[in-house]
Amino acid sequence: MTDDLVPLPPQIQGIPSPRDVSTMLISNLAVRVHYARTARGDVTQPEDVNALVRALGGAKEMLDEYSRAFATAAREAVHYLEEELLFAVGEQDGVPLSGLKVPDLDGTDLVFTLMKPKTHTVDEPQVIDVAVVDALAAARDTEPAQEPDESNAAYLDRYERWMAGVVHMAVNTVIGLGSYSMQVSKVRAYAVELAGRGADTLASVVRGSITTKDKYTGTKFERKERKSK
Repeated sequence: MTDDLVPLPPQIQGIPSPRDVSTMLISNLAVRVHYARTARGDVTQPEDVNALVRALGGAKEMLDEYSRAFATAAREAVHYLEEELLFAVGEQDGVPLSGLKVPDLDGTDLVFTLMKPKTHTVDEPQVIDVAVVDALAAARDTEPAQEPDESNAAYLDRYERWMAGVVHMAVNTVIGLGSYSMQVSKVRAYAVELAGRGADTLASVVRGSITTKDKYTGTKFERKERKSK
């Protein structure tokens, strides 16, 4: 089956291996540039390089076109490979259900690997709420008040709720003035810090603000040496 899928049409099946083609092209280019420069002689004015620059520019453009032609065909091969993967393992919403390893006859394996990097999002308002509560608690610890009676306790509760709203609005206003995003590693570290101070409920809220999902971005296809048992 593999021999029937030679990617070169009959007109160019006699072409050497890619490595040999590269070697020949580079060698031929070097020889031709050397002959052209020898025939030209010393460069005494800018116009003396015009002829070779035109030739080299044309050569580069032609080689780029061949490169794009082979790259386009390679992408088509990848497309067919991905279809074969779906045939083999099934799919859900266009995402393969698993990767695949196909042993080749030369002792290597053709490996399909699903690219599913984890993406993290943080519920930033949720973390801000905790930071505000944490800051108010720290303020109370810094300047402990006298034991209030019931009426004072109710007043302090209303006051702290009002202050929390003010602080929250101020923080959101500042964040809204430019680009800002919380770093997942630092949010996790903050949760650990809170737990280390005994604020386990707040730590749980901060930790719960992080959502982690696998985002399918495509399939990686590569040839690997087969591992011996």
